[in-house]
Amino acid sequence: MDSDTIARCSSGRPGVGTDVVTCGEQHWSARLSAQGPDPRALRRLRILTATIASPGETIPKDAVSEGTGERRFLSTPYFFLFLLYVQAVSLASLVLLLMGVDVPHGQICEHLLRILGTRFLTSPRSSAIVDDTRQPVIFLCNHRSWGDFWVDTALLGGTSFVARQAVACAIPCSAAWGWLRGWLWFFQRGAKHKEGSTKWMANFLQRSHTGFPSKGVVLYPEGTRSLLPNGSQLKFGSLAAIHSLGWPVQVVISTNKEHVMAERRLKLGFGTQCSTAVSSPLSPHDFASRDAFISAVNATWQSTWREAYAIDTSGFLPRPRAALPGAVSRRGVAALARGAGLNRVRLLLVALVVFVMRFRGRLRLRNPAAIVAKDALLAFWQSMRSRQR
Repeated sequence: MDSDTIARCSSGRPGVGTDVVTCGEQHWSARLSAQGPDPRALRRLRILTATIASPGETIPKDAVSEGTGERRFLSTPYFFLFLLYVQAVSLASLVLLLMGVDVPHGQICEHLLRILGTRFLTSPRSSAIVDDTRQPVIFLCNHRSWGDFWVDTALLGGTSFVARQAVACAIPCSAAWGWLRGWLWFFQRGAKHKEGSTKWMANFLQRSHTGFPSKGVVLYPEGTRSLLPNGSQLKFGSLAAIHSLGWPVQVVISTNKEHVMAERRLKLGFGTQCSTAVSSPLSPHDFASRDAFISAVNATWQSTWREAYAIDTSGFLPRPRAALPGAVSRRGVAALARGAGLNRVRLLLVALVVFVMRFRGRLRLRNPAAIVAKDALLAFWQSMRSRQR
């Protein structure tokens, strides 16, 4: 793109034959048209245009951080404090789970978004969320950042998620909590499967759903995080596996999730407004072939994306809370007898308590912290014995 075209875009007068979308993301086009030339927005526009024209080139580091190291420095402590708080809440929920109390992760994610002051809009043509408590439903969502996990969880009422094992390194407490409860399904990226990737994925989804059958599952069909204006191409294998399962599919596209939590820049977004568009459900049984189903999903994805990222959001409907219309939130229930992995962890904990009680006379715990830990384990053991009686 030449300098004259950029100048026309920045002044709000693209000119004949100039597509505003090719000048950059629609958001910046609308902002430049409404506010006139803006040096910062124009800089972003040039960077985005160069990225689309030459996707192999590297974006300058100062351009990604908007050229303001001070903002990055000020936001970094809040970023890590928020992560620590998320892990602390997850650890508390994990302890409660081991004691037999199931804390709904959908409500926890709504709490996290309230802390950040996140606001929510729904496109006027959006469909209601399919009730995934009665049948398995797959929600196809756009993948923008780490914040997608709690944004999409809050939007859909606490669904399951498919994530690669490396996620556990970044959020260990949340990963342990989700895996033990059954709503976080880990897989190993790049692993080879004898039965083929498509069949393995279908079996994996069906098997994992038995551990958390009361809600649907979120899949990110792009395969990885993408900040491209129109997202990335959907993975054929994932859509083929969905077709073989026969579960209904609903596309849910939300904007600005990368501003709720921008892990690449160590930034948090306070007061971020997320607009969401929801498609009508698609059932694989309504299509004659797998290719017809995949084509329909791709077309629905693109149309829902355009609707969510519309320039004019004046007709969008604000929501008082994160949950989308029709989304069913799970309630907390007792989970003492659920999950083989969870019960194994409980048995290990009980074995540790028995070991401490067995050798408590030989153990000389002079450290105050060790004494407190021993007393806590003894109290837990007594509560377990009282339940058995």
